[in-house]
Amino acid sequence: MRYRIGEESQTQVATDVEQANEPVKDGLVGFSVILGLIIGIIFVVAGRRAKQYWLIFWGAGLVIAGIGYFISEYFGLL
Repeated sequence: MRYRIGEESQTQVATDVEQANEPVKDGLVGFSVILGLIIGIIFVVAGRRAKQYWLIFWGAGLVIAGIGYFISEYFGLL
């Protein structure tokens, strides 16, 4: 939406700032981590079958990051 110089809507600016500061829900983060674990396992299996070491590397990285997230969440580090 365009405004003329000096006619900026204060309610629109306030709404944008409030929406920008909404926290990410824990369920969404957990889903993303679980999805990353599944994709990582698929990458490792596919990489081993195709002998593509870069795929194994990135898949293992995803799995390690996901497990690390859940461990740190369990111990209350996040």
